[in-house]
Amino acid sequence: MPIWKLEPVDSNAPIWRDFSPDTFFVRAKTENQARQIVASHTTKMLAIRSEPMPVNPWSPHQKKGEALPTRCKDVTGHTHHTVEGPAEILQRPTA
Repeated sequence: MPIWKLEPVDSNAPIWRDFSPDTFFVRAKTENQARQIVASHTTKMLAIRSEPMPVNPWSPHQKKGEALPTRCKDVTGHTHHTVEGPAEILQRPTA
């Protein structure tokens, strides 16, 4: 299974206000699956509030007409991570 590197295009963009602009390495069948795995991991449990839920910048689903705020590159063979195993985050940011 391919290894994907996901990172912000511009970590200073306003969309990152509620999310941490970190780099992730993910084993997934497709770029879309890699984005979904990171989006699921980074979705915050936000308290009920009057503001709309912010768009998760890691999600493959963004507002129509807007460019994705993240890059997702196949780095299989250029990293120490193994292609064997389930679809999952292999390296996440350290707090």
